[in-house]
Amino acid sequence: MLFFNKYLIDCNSQVSSGELYDVNLNVQNGFYNINYYPTSTNPSYTGENFLSLEDNDKLRKITLITDCQLMGESASLNDCWVYPGSPSNNILRGDHALIIPKGVTLVISGSPKIIPILIIKGGRVVMDPYNNSVFSFFKMHIFSDGIFESAPVGYVNHTILVKKPDTYTISWERSDIPTILSIDGNVTIRGADSSSTWTGFERYNRTTFIRSFPYPVPKPFLAPVAVIKLGGIRDSKGVEQYSLDHFYTKMTSDSSSGKYAYDPVYTPNTGHILINPYNKNVWLRCYYKCSMVFTGSSTVDIQNSVFYDFGHTTSIELNQYYNTPNRYPITLLHNKKSVNIQNNCFLPAFSLTNQSSLIPRSFIGATRSFGNIIGNSFVLNERYGYTMSGISLLYGTEQFNISFNSFISLYPNTAETPTSGQYPDIDNVGSGIITTSPYSLYESNVFEGRFKGGAIHVIPLQSRSTIAGLESDRLLGIYEGYQQSNLDDQVSNILWNKVVFKDNVFFGESEFRVTYPMTIQPPIKINFLRGWYINQRPSAILPPNEANVDYSYDSSLIGCDLRKYTISESNTLSGKCNSVSLKNSDLTFSYAFFADSFRCNYISIVDSKFSQQIKDGDNSINFIKKFTKQLYLSNVNGTKVNRLDSILALEPFYQLSPKSMIGPSLNQNSFNFTFIPNFESTSDSVQFIETIIDEVYQNGTFMVSPASGSSIQTKSVQLPQSANGPYTVALSSFVGYGNNIFNISVGSYFAGTYIVDNSAYNFYLGIDLSPIADLSSSPPRALSIFGHQWTKCNWIQPSNKCTTTGILLKNSITIFIPPDITNTDELSMLETYLGNDVTNNIPSTLNLSLPGPHQYKFYLYSYNSDWVDLVINPIPSFSIKINGKYQEPITRLAPTYLTYKKYGPFFWNNLNSTEQTLSIEWASDNIKYSIPLCGIEIYSSVIQETPTSLYNSSKDLYKSDGIDLVFNNEGEFYNIDYFPNSTNSNYAGDNFYSLENSKRTIKVSLLKDCLLNGTTSAITNCNFRITTIDGYSNNAIDINPSSNSLLLVKGNVTIIVPPGITLTISGSPRLIPSLVVKGRVLLDSNNHSTFKFYKMQVLANGIFESTPNQKYNHTIIAQQTIDVDIAAWDRVDIPSILSISGNITIRGFDSNSTWSGFRPLDRDTFLRSFTFTSFLPIIKLSGPRNPNGIEQYQLDSYYTSIYEHDIQISDPSSFIGYILVNPYNKNVWIKGFGNCSMVFTGSSTVDIQNSVFYDFGHTTSSPLHQIYNIPNRYPITLYHNKKSVNIQNNCFIPAIHAGIPQNSSTPRSFIGATRSFGNIIGNSFVLKESSTGLSMSGISLLYGTEQFNISFNSFISVYSNTTTPSTSRQYPDIDYIGSGIITTSPYSSLYDSNIFEGRFKGGAIHVIPLQSRSTIAGLESDRLLGIYEGYQQSNLDDQVSNILWNKVVFKDNVFFGESEFRVTYPMTIQPPIKINFLRGWYINQRPSAILPPNEANVDYSYDSSLVKFTLKPMPTSNIVESNTLSGKCNSVSLKNSDLSFSYAFFADSFRCNYISIVDSTFTQKINLGNDSINFIKRFTKQLYLSNVNGTKINKAYLGTMNPFYQLSPKSIIEPPLTQNSFNFTFIPNFDGFFNRSQLLETITDDVQNDTVINPGTYQLYSKFIQLPQSANGPYTVALSTRINPIPPYDNFAPVGLYFAGTYIVDNSANNFYLGIDLSPIADLSSSPPPRALSIFGKQWTKCNWIQPSNKCTTTGLFSQSATTMTAIPNEITEYDEISMLTSYLGNDVTNNVPSTLNLSLPGPHQYKFYLYSYNSDWVDSIINPIPSFSIKINGKYQEPITRLAPTYLTYKKYGPFFWNNLNSTEQTLSIEWASDNIKYSIPLCGIEIYSSIQTSFPIPVAA
Repeated sequence: MLFFNKYLIDCNSQVSSGELYDVNLNVQNGFYNINYYPTSTNPSYTGENFLSLEDNDKLRKITLITDCQLMGESASLNDCWVYPGSPSNNILRGDHALIIPKGVTLVISGSPKIIPILIIKGGRVVMDPYNNSVFSFFKMHIFSDGIFESAPVGYVNHTILVKKPDTYTISWERSDIPTILSIDGNVTIRGADSSSTWTGFERYNRTTFIRSFPYPVPKPFLAPVAVIKLGGIRDSKGVEQYSLDHFYTKMTSDSSSGKYAYDPVYTPNTGHILINPYNKNVWLRCYYKCSMVFTGSSTVDIQNSVFYDFGHTTSIELNQYYNTPNRYPITLLHNKKSVNIQNNCFLPAFSLTNQSSLIPRSFIGATRSFGNIIGNSFVLNERYGYTMSGISLLYGTEQFNISFNSFISLYPNTAETPTSGQYPDIDNVGSGIITTSPYSLYESNVFEGRFKGGAIHVIPLQSRSTIAGLESDRLLGIYEGYQQSNLDDQVSNILWNKVVFKDNVFFGESEFRVTYPMTIQPPIKINFLRGWYINQRPSAILPPNEANVDYSYDSSLIGCDLRKYTISESNTLSGKCNSVSLKNSDLTFSYAFFADSFRCNYISIVDSKFSQQIKDGDNSINFIKKFTKQLYLSNVNGTKVNRLDSILALEPFYQLSPKSMIGPSLNQNSFNFTFIPNFESTSDSVQFIETIIDEVYQNGTFMVSPASGSSIQTKSVQLPQSANGPYTVALSSFVGYGNNIFNISVGSYFAGTYIVDNSAYNFYLGIDLSPIADLSSSPPRALSIFGHQWTKCNWIQPSNKCTTTGILLKNSITIFIPPDITNTDELSMLETYLGNDVTNNIPSTLNLSLPGPHQYKFYLYSYNSDWVDLVINPIPSFSIKINGKYQEPITRLAPTYLTYKKYGPFFWNNLNSTEQTLSIEWASDNIKYSIPLCGIEIYSSVIQETPTSLYNSSKDLYKSDGIDLVFNNEGEFYNIDYFPNSTNSNYAGDNFYSLENSKRTIKVSLLKDCLLNGTTSAITNCNFRITTIDGYSNNAIDINPSSNSLLLVKGNVTIIVPPGITLTISGSPRLIPSLVVKGRVLLDSNNHSTFKFYKMQVLANGIFESTPNQKYNHTIIAQQTIDVDIAAWDRVDIPSILSISGNITIRGFDSNSTWSGFRPLDRDTFLRSFTFTSFLPIIKLSGPRNPNGIEQYQLDSYYTSIYEHDIQISDPSSFIGYILVNPYNKNVWIKGFGNCSMVFTGSSTVDIQNSVFYDFGHTTSSPLHQIYNIPNRYPITLYHNKKSVNIQNNCFIPAIHAGIPQNSSTPRSFIGATRSFGNIIGNSFVLKESSTGLSMSGISLLYGTEQFNISFNSFISVYSNTTTPSTSRQYPDIDYIGSGIITTSPYSSLYDSNIFEGRFKGGAIHVIPLQSRSTIAGLESDRLLGIYEGYQQSNLDDQVSNILWNKVVFKDNVFFGESEFRVTYPMTIQPPIKINFLRGWYINQRPSAILPPNEANVDYSYDSSLVKFTLKPMPTSNIVESNTLSGKCNSVSLKNSDLSFSYAFFADSFRCNYISIVDSTFTQKINLGNDSINFIKRFTKQLYLSNVNGTKINKAYLGTMNPFYQLSPKSIIEPPLTQNSFNFTFIPNFDGFFNRSQLLETITDDVQNDTVINPGTYQLYSKFIQLPQSANGPYTVALSTRINPIPPYDNFAPVGLYFAGTYIVDNSANNFYLGIDLSPIADLSSSPPPRALSIFGKQWTKCNWIQPSNKCTTTGLFSQSATTMTAIPNEITEYDEISMLTSYLGNDVTNNVPSTLNLSLPGPHQYKFYLYSYNSDWVDSIINPIPSFSIKINGKYQEPITRLAPTYLTYKKYGPFFWNNLNSTEQTLSIEWASDNIKYSIPLCGIEIYSSIQTSFPIPVAA
């Protein structure tokens, strides 16, 4: 398994690469020779030479003997003690070299005379930080321990001048000598001003982006602030005519908003980057060839400085003598220590007359180096044809953080620059960033101007082994310890797939360029995440870029301008590439993203707005397709535009529905497409609408005119009936201007992909792709794989029916067996595979001949035993082609290491009657990798004997065909044993009364199809046979009621519809008492129809269907019997509709959303929206807020005041009613009288859509009773249903209409599900307590294994009964207190985008993890459902199903009002569960006013959430203490969340063990007596705050107070601080202080000091923060203000602003001290004697070997891993390491003893340690999830409170953790490991401790 051990080297530091090479300063022939590649096989490489000035006999050396200060021009060497004495006249001439030896300091102060040559050999040269100083010199060499430092304080200026030697009199000068050469030296050049060197300026909104420097407000008689920027306007073609203004002083303040960022010069398309070098107080200037070279282990810290006119090597061809390589202003040449280059300006000479140095090839050039290049500004301005670049990474292994840099560029020379330079001559065309390294980070950089060589130029180097003659390269920085192979270019090539160019901004001629050949290697992926691409266009000089690249844009903004102002053919992409993918991106105001000449193989545009230029000859099909061989569009809405149009106003369609349907797929081949045309820019012209399906125009073209306004248009879309799979449907308009309807097809455009999946459900064939075997030795047989019979390719006859190309192989290592692999056939399938034949360049294909005409759906299996996804062994990407067509997405990853993956579904149709070939090209684009294709699983429309769909049925759950009948004195019953394996002796199955077998009813069996049409219809209109109680009869008198009866037949008559017979209901026939359906009951789709009945039972294969067309209404009325005497058969437990494996389709025509989220302030909708018509009746909540801010919710059932105005929605009511429900456009209504319910069981098909359930209920919220309040009788009851159900877009409404009494029971819950699965999507629930106090809920998942997608549902709720209900009912009586969703199931992992408003007595969502599950149904395990079909959940270990809740994410849900999230989970017994909230709104969310505060053993986690008091503007009255969290829980975590307008998120009584708030704005009420420390801390035992900015408020200040401005630095955790102090800068906020002073409190770990600050300008304040000197680790620093003095009037709490950050100091505990292998304790007399264990390059020991025995103690249980470590990580090279990881300390689960480790350590010292864990138990499948746990250090939780155990068969190193012993005696370090999760024994394998102690702990060894 150690298949890539050769790549790894032991190393413990990310700060240095000490073993990269050795530095030998022995001088040979006058040069220092450094062999950077000591293992090079290149015989011509002999190292690199640097001229030794110290050993140059042409120089006169003078050595400084003692410290000296040269101050001012009059300073002379006479002032110093030198050897051999001062030169004549004390003047250092050009051939003098001043040597500074170790221990000697030279201080430069003022402006001393020039020092020609300075050689710092261990000494120190310092520019006086307290005096303005100018340091002039020719050359400077700095060697080991030598220091050069320029770090002036804020009021002092330093200038470093490099002068030109007189080459006529100086013979030592050479062209290749760098100005500053540092070999192991230390260079610090750090200005005092740390404000940003640049700001991104958005001119239109006058705002800044990405970075901003502090704008001082201009004052009278003071010079204005000068900036460097680009100016100029666009020409007639939209191209910016850039000009450089290097001293622009017209920026001023905006009088309307008070902002300084206002530019009065009208150049709206230029000047987005403002650079401010003029506030920096360190400048470096050059008057010759100037460069700095840092090599060896040099310390480089260059910050807050300006490089001006500073250059050496130019952009012409490199030459060792005249244009020396590696001579950049900053040259990082194989530097072995991390460098820091931050916040500097790099400027050329701004005029030719002032230029003194050469034009630098690049300002920063890095070769095999690493560190930070952050926040710098680069001004690139070509001169004399010499181009310049900003940053160049030249070798390919550089590891830099290149972020937050700005680049502005111009070039006047239009001559084409050669681009054919070979390595190392690659950096020759002006670019912002040139990089060969995929190991670096490239984020938040900004580019503007004209970049001849591209803003970013990526050059993946090929044939790397020839560059330096190395077979491998050692990696650097965070990848220290890894070796990159140079023999396989594909490894470093595909690493580019992992690089993400995030949040970068491009303006103008700033293309992203890649030099990567279109052949040889597989394509690489270039990932753009977010970012702006504004009028980005290619180089006007270089040829179009052609590169074998997959460009991927995600969430990007691409346009001609930041606003709709100027049109330009920007042609962001020109040339050629492999593919382009756009996802979630906005190209609304793009014009020509693709150049006319651009071509690629594949374009994918998904969930994006996209506009593109359309030209003569283009049409609605080819205007995008012309650029590519294959096009994929999904949810693409945009425009086709040209300059003839008013593009500035042209907008896409409105309200398109449905969007792309991919998951879930369509189950029919047609749908209605609705939209509103857009006439904004069509000059009141008509539009012609085209519908295009897979590039074929459909149904002609229809015309719409502006006269139709914003009316909704409907277009029926008919997809091919005979084919499954994806179809692209486009809706395209073109505008007819005047009488010319043949104009270019400009207009709106929408395209979506719709997958039809309605026939290929039957398993057809599975093929194991194994190496071909001799049939004589391996005869064919049926392989048992995943519950089906598979075969092998070469077993299929004739042999040409299944063929392959490529190579068939067996995995080289023993396969790890996933838990769902249960037999050897499955294992064998995964460990053999078909792959590319890499040696012979033959791609892998699979060709299958399949019969037709049939539809096919298939899945492909792959297993990864080769790629660990380390940086040296990344997981490769690949594409899949089906019959020559790429499958979306074009790039996909191989499975994660040691796992298999099932790809698909893919679709293919054979429309011919003969066999056709399905051809699968697998990874053929990545011929350099043999990616395994292990098997194929095919489903078809070909009917097999046992058609089984993997995910749509749970056939083996129980027996539902051939149901037993049982008889008692009540009649005959269907008996279904739902738990056939139950050990519960009292369980005998569930009984359903059988109408067909009842002895109390007469049966009427239809003999032919029958139509009941209208009220005059009679059963005698039908052909039937009567079966009386006594036998057969045809006497109609037995069944006909009286003539005036409301019944169709007598109440004791059951109509039976046999198989093959259809009963059609049309109009309004009389009531049918009871129906048994084995055939089909159909409501007429083309007529208004009302179906009234008592009971209906739909048995196996029976069908009930109501699907009216658009113009007709269907009403279904279920009624309790009104003739009890005649209908004596009726019982209270009989559901209105019972389906046992029947088929129920109730589907209204209108698929518009049933609800809309509505924000009155913005007059817009969110989450969902239906088509609005003015004064349309809707259902909503209304009412005012009371004086306490509580909404007084009232239900308005027929609200008609909403109207449309200018495409916006207006509501004159108050800010209540965020959910608008619209049932009144639905044309199917289901109503009830009495006890009404539907029960679906067996294998019932349930498809209920676009319908309204009104006043329909059976079981109530009273206690359950088998007779009086029957369990499992809901309006929709999904009862152990074995097929996926679909409940979408329905309204569920109680009796709410005034004047109409309630007729049915108040439903306990509208939908109740037990052991069922499917979709509950887009429904609306109106919940209203009955007049008797019976509450109702929306959705209830009752058993705990339900698997539903519950998304996009709305819930509004009111109640009036304030009696506190009992909360002690036991299962199954749990669903009784009114809630939106009640769930016991962690398998319904999709609870997304639901919305709740009103008063929910039992909580909006109520989670109830069921305990003691084995007692519920007497089952030791439960079969899972839906997507988890095939798994078994153990009921013996509650902790397994409990911790599954940790994986559930409640995403994008919205809560208004009394809508708490409630959990019933005891505070004891089980470990805490985690409740994850992702995004979502929590608006005045507060707990139930009726139930007691929720107390649950829960970890609440909010990520990116919005928590506010209201959505309206900040009020000054009626403020409610929402108390979103009340009661008790274990912990609360807030991350990336906005609580800036919260008031009382935590109730005063709320308590928990831990609160973590990270990267969030947080406002909380502060009470009288609270202070800045405890106003949050009072809620918790432990508090963690990191980057928390907010306010402490009371009601008087809510809405007027804002957080601090410009806080810096934010929390510093990674990398940690290396010193115990820093300067904290901020701008106070006086908005809410009524011009009062503020008392500024600075609090460090609860220790406080105070300062008073006064109102005035928004000036930058600085606060020096001193952390404890003697301790490492995390410190919380808070900055808090309050009004000073506090007003004397009543109860005024210390309101104010608040910021808190966590800062980790790590500067002393860096020495390895002790490692402990936590192995089971052995008897020292019998076990091997103590010895030094070799673990990770250090000497470790065992706990019980340490003496005395009380120095290392444990609690818990020592164990050995249950399984052998089969997959040994490559860095594990020693037996001791394996032993350490496979033995561990864990919780003693049996005896409930937690695991702790106690170590006695000496003081006073600082400690840092890491903890190791290995997972051999938890695979992370749904039945075996990875547990979470917490770590405590000496009783304190470590952040984060919840963390996961390692992934399966891997180890994890947790930490670092910090602990300090501040005492002089030994103290105990106590580690509580996973003590909160006592139900799991999570391994703690070892501890690795570092300390401030210089020597390691003495390892005990045997004598």
